Amino acid sequence: MKLKNGTAAEKADGELKEFLQYMSRNNPYAIFVKKIKGRVNKLKETEEIFIPLPI
Repeated sequence: MKLKNGTAAEKADGELKEFLQYMSRNNPYAIFVKKIKGRVNKLKETEEIFIPLPI
């Protein structure tokens, strides 16, 4: 994932999310978790991401 704008932290966050989504698609035992994120210019938001269980 390549971002033209955004901080290094936002780029890393995007890459991590992409990796977790990739892992969840390829891991039938992946589970949902809720992650609370606070951003400087955004309201706090709750989003669901997959965390692959180690097998």
